[in-house]
Amino acid sequence: MSNEEKYDLIVIGAGAAGIIAAGTAANKGAKVLVLEKMRSAGRKMLISGKGRCNITNDSYTSNHFKQHHPKSKYLKNAFNSFFKEDILKILDSQNVEYKTERGDRVFPVSDKSKDVLDALLRWGIYKKVKLETHSDVKKIITKGNKVQGVEYEQEGRRKQVFADSVIIATGGKSYPL
Repeated sequence: MSNEEKYDLIVIGAGAAGIIAAGTAANKGAKVLVLEKMRSAGRKMLISGKGRCNITNDSYTSNHFKQHHPKSKYLKNAFNSFFKEDILKILDSQNVEYKTERGDRVFPVSDKSKDVLDALLRWGIYKKVKLETHSDVKKIITKGNKVQGVEYEQEGRRKQVFADSVIIATGGKSYPL
């Protein structure tokens, strides 16, 4: 990768949030690079729901937080931008069937988290987005108060790549991988 490469968006992290963010931008015409520290995308998704992938909760509607948590204004933009209906639309577009179980938990009919991961990768990454694995981001490059790109390490080599925007979607550290 040369220092001359320029993207509209760099997404750090290739979990569910990173894949969906990258896919959404790419589907709107953006040139997107995803940098994933691990050897493959979506590894934590593969263990979610005991390997079945608890996709969402069917009891929440778009208005749930407005009705039950009116003081949670900080959640408003996130839930007005993307909610359960949106993830289910993505899965529908990739022919992934799902079911609702006890506690309104939604799982793929196959009970295989890999089916959900593969569907998200088909929808959001393959053919539209450049995915670099084994890429440990070390620094966000800024000039003044503006993001310019990122510096990362891949197979012992430091690299820089540039973009107008960066999304950090690195998830939590709830499971050691």
